Amino acid sequence: AAACVVVLVPGYWKLIGASLEIRTLGENILTQIGGVFYLLTRPLLALYLNIDPDLPVRSAWDAALAAKALLLVAMLVLALWQWRRRPWIGFGILWFFVMLAPTNSVLPRTDVANDRALYLALIGPALMLAVAAHRLLAARPALIALSLLCMLLGAATVMRNTDYATEVAMWEDTAAKSPGKARVHNNLGFVYQQAGRRDEAERAYLRALALDPAHTKAHWNLESLPPPSVPLPEGERGSKPALFRDRGTLEAQER
Repeated sequence: AAACVVVLVPGYWKLIGASLEIRTLGENILTQIGGVFYLLTRPLLALYLNIDPDLPVRSAWDAALAAKALLLVAMLVLALWQWRRRPWIGFGILWFFVMLAPTNSVLPRTDVANDRALYLALIGPALMLAVAAHRLLAARPALIALSLLCMLLGAATVMRNTDYATEVAMWEDTAAKSPGKARVHNNLGFVYQQAGRRDEAERAYLRALALDPAHTKAHWNLESLPPPSVPLPEGERGSKPALFRDRGTLEAQER
């Protein structure tokens, strides 16, 4: 049914055409090997959280990319092998990959990967963890280990929430983790400017332009800054029509 909708609705053809202008299908498949590996080994395990990661576009194989691909294939083989023996393992792994397929497989998208792609995909690994915990809870060491894991994840959640306390804190954290991404520095400048921190906004815009001299929104935002002797009043949210945040695909996480 979904395939019929794609075929019959002209708007979807336009979306596919726009997608194919980003990069070739071959480049995207190679790129998404790294993207899925990143999601699997960083945000899924809460080892590295970043709302706008700076992941490379790949156009050729290398040893590291081949190793990542082998790991992903091994996980799929494990899922099929365990489908009848331990269906909770097979289902959990396959669910993870199937839920990522619409955004992280064949069709290119502007962002290689984002943490929010795990919102639905996380159900599979969570099911695997829950079943494993249920089966092991009778053993006292397992109960202690699970309790420690829950405490660790709770502490990680509290620490991550501090990054979401304000937009400035969120984009400062993102800029520290993606220092080479122009969009991140433009957005950091945007929230600085909205907070009345003119000089910091200027430095962020200049950094964005140093990374990408053709970044139109950073140019516009830099030109919208008042002179240094005229500080921008705090709280003028949305009052300047020439002020632009580089949303890309981050709109859902920025508001």
